[in-house]
Amino acid sequence: MKSRSLHLPLLVVTVLAALVAMLPSEVFTNGDAMAMRAGAIRLIEQGRIDVRPAYAERFGDRGQYFYQRESDGRWHSKYGVANTLLFLPPLAFERAWTGTLRPLEGYRRPERTRRAVILALYNIPFAVALAVYLYLLAGLYTESRGVGVAFALVGLFSGFPLYYLRAQTPEIFQILFFTAIAYHVARCRREGPARSVAGPEPSVHAWAAIGFACLLVLQKMPYAWLLPLVAAFLVCADRSEGAGIVAHVKERLATGWTRLLLRFGIPFAATFAWVAWSNHVSFGSVFATGYEQWGDFNDPFGGNLWEGLRGYAVDPQKSLFLHFPMLVLAIFFWRRFLREHPFDGAFLLLAFAPILVVYASTVSWRGNWSFGPRYLVFAAPALSLPLVMMFRAAPTVRRVSLGAAAALLAFCLFLQPMVVLPHFLLPVQVMARFRQVDAKENAYFQRSWFAINRELFAYRAGQPFPPLERARERLPVARTTWLAKEMRQLVVPNLYWAKR
Repeated sequence: MKSRSLHLPLLVVTVLAALVAMLPSEVFTNGDAMAMRAGAIRLIEQGRIDVRPAYAERFGDRGQYFYQRESDGRWHSKYGVANTLLFLPPLAFERAWTGTLRPLEGYRRPERTRRAVILALYNIPFAVALAVYLYLLAGLYTESRGVGVAFALVGLFSGFPLYYLRAQTPEIFQILFFTAIAYHVARCRREGPARSVAGPEPSVHAWAAIGFACLLVLQKMPYAWLLPLVAAFLVCADRSEGAGIVAHVKERLATGWTRLLLRFGIPFAATFAWVAWSNHVSFGSVFATGYEQWGDFNDPFGGNLWEGLRGYAVDPQKSLFLHFPMLVLAIFFWRRFLREHPFDGAFLLLAFAPILVVYASTVSWRGNWSFGPRYLVFAAPALSLPLVMMFRAAPTVRRVSLGAAAALLAFCLFLQPMVVLPHFLLPVQVMARFRQVDAKENAYFQRSWFAINRELFAYRAGQPFPPLERARERLPVARTTWLAKEMRQLVVPNLYWAKR
């Protein structure tokens, strides 16, 4: 009994040690997170929610990261208000520690490394909380605490979630909040009628599920689907086996509709009111999204749904299965999971599927300048939950499944160094250098980032880099010499403890 009680502390220590060992030395440059932090910096320094015009005007195309209000010409970050607020603590700490706070472009290398470390350390408590939630979630379906530890470690370290645990982007918060919702909704199912959300003393898990769902909506509006879904599942959480869903809902509405209206209506209304206020202040209309000024996104749902779905399945840079291989094995246990836990399984699938369709339908389904399908990373660990079922399978199935799991984990171990070692946007940076010298290598840079990063670090170790060799055959020596020098500067370990 004593050794069993050490599982959770050992998990926490392992996650802490691993993430400290993998502290990055570089900041995730450019992109959405930089724009979010620019808003946070302005708020800390001057108490204003707009962004300095000089910064916004040179950061990407007009409307790409910032929206310029027509009424007064001020620039605002176009991302959900929660994203700016979530970056306030580490930036406020940096301001208190150093006495200064500027956008990254104004910093030299030591100052950039300092910010990278501060932001990475700030991520660690969220990563530990995610590990605990994954452990607790697995514990709802297995009595083995060792399986819970293994599931948590697989969820964090066996695929592209690890990238977002280290990168200074908002995806880590989305993974944590969604996993927490899944856990708390599942716990409500096990609380019984006495703690019903419609009763006089609702479960604390109901409040937690509602709160985390609201936080996700404040990060991104596509998560708004989760609010009615969470409400519906919380109302049905105490439904007895065999009872009709419609009849149960009618009964709950008849006996506690005022409680339900207040318990869902107040937080949901407050969430949408905050979003509407933010849209009005930042974009001039409660119905504006902030994307109206970016020409590439004038018709956000003008994409091809099937192209997006196919890309999320098999695209070398955006396949969910390539970037989180354990999902391949989890698929084979989803049927059993739904049969034994229909409430929990239905919630996960219904929470994920509509958001998948929304993103696959957009022109920007790829979420470019990112590792893997970042729009889907929020659900990747939770969707692998049926993996715990293989330990309860028949002996033959269990042996085969464990062998497949070992093979997939070995594949993950082969890939993961190319998640941890390179700069967060190394393939993008190298591709930009090739374009500067007019080296036509677009097809090469459509390959998996795993493969590109591996060949780049092989080049660092003295092996030839195929695109560079082809460039030497057709470009002047001066251009390829410059290109080789730039690559040597870019291809370095993104680890704080590594000697550069």
